[in-house]
Amino acid sequence: MDPIWWLPLAICTALFTAFKDLLGKRSVAKKDPWAVASAMHLIAFLVLLPLLPFMQRPAIGSDFWWALLGSGSINVAAMILYLKALQAADLSLTTPMLTTTPLFLLVTSPIIVGETPSAMGLIGVVLIFLGAYLLNISQRHLGFWAPFKALWDHKGPRYMLLVAFMFSISSNLDKVGILNSSPLFWLFCLFAFISAGTLTLALYHGHSPREVLVDEPLSLSLQGVLFSAAALSQFFAIQLTMVPYVIAIKRTSALIAVGLGIWLLKESGGRERITGALVMFGGFLFITFAGQSG
Repeated sequence: MDPIWWLPLAICTALFTAFKDLLGKRSVAKKDPWAVASAMHLIAFLVLLPLLPFMQRPAIGSDFWWALLGSGSINVAAMILYLKALQAADLSLTTPMLTTTPLFLLVTSPIIVGETPSAMGLIGVVLIFLGAYLLNISQRHLGFWAPFKALWDHKGPRYMLLVAFMFSISSNLDKVGILNSSPLFWLFCLFAFISAGTLTLALYHGHSPREVLVDEPLSLSLQGVLFSAAALSQFFAIQLTMVPYVIAIKRTSALIAVGLGIWLLKESGGRERITGALVMFGGFLFITFAGQSG
């Protein structure tokens, strides 16, 4: 495949993710997140299943299984929290929190691998905090720290912030898993784990994917297809260029989701949320590419 295709593939990843979040927001407004998560991931896994005959089994390294257990478990918990965040708050208020993932990497990297953030990375940190502040700037009249307090007091943004932290850990485990197998094999195994995990937990909590698939077959099917399509387009894109470039484009899904929430779901605070999301995305870019400039 021509390397020039990485950009369209990365853009597709962002679009698929944003529209998946829009549909997910509508689903959890009416259905339990456990049922929605299990149905969406089951369909996503079934979409990937036809690729199995064409997949060569790689040599499995010694660290593969613990990486799969770790990343899979974290992703199962993160996916549930992800949907609970969408259920608890506006799409335009929760999705910008995902741009904080590299912020957590700046905190964990000095501890784990002894890396310290560059000046460019520190500028990114400031921009992310400024953007988060702007998301609720209308609360400024209640006190200087009121915009931050409003975010923290709201379950939706707080849950999504935790999701971003969990993704910052699972992404490192994903790298271990890929190095001990192959990218496509890892993707397939991870989806199988997440599908089985969300289904098991949904049944444990008294919910089944059937309860949402019967009522919303088209919406849940689309969510599953979009989820797997986003993963595949991201997978192919990172084969053609550097991973940070693909992730930077992918995270524009937060900006797209903000726009969709304001436009289609009629969410309030459009101007401040768009401004805040743009500034946070700018911070994301600074942190992401600070590591590349070194």
